[in-house]
Amino acid sequence: MRYTKETLDKLESIFELGGYKVRYEKGNFRSGACLVKGSPIIVVNKTFTNEGKINSLIEILKEIDENTEFKNFITDELQNEYEKFLKYEPN
Repeated sequence: MRYTKETLDKLESIFELGGYKVRYEKGNFRSGACLVKGSPIIVVNKTFTNEGKINSLIEILKEIDENTEFKNFITDELQNEYEKFLKYEPN
């Protein structure tokens, strides 16, 4: 896995297709998914490195995938990347 802006952009696109907004905020917290005023949001710590942001988003993606029909929203263009992210295990 390459920890690049391109990889981060692909993950953000996958979440957006599923109806989630990805936000980067500063603070002393772990990343996660939540509902704010009924809107699904992913919050990632802004101070994380690209590696930390990507690993956090992959963990959240796996959790969401287990509990929803999230994969039904993924475009053919992103399907291969989506499958790779679900199989990825960070070091």
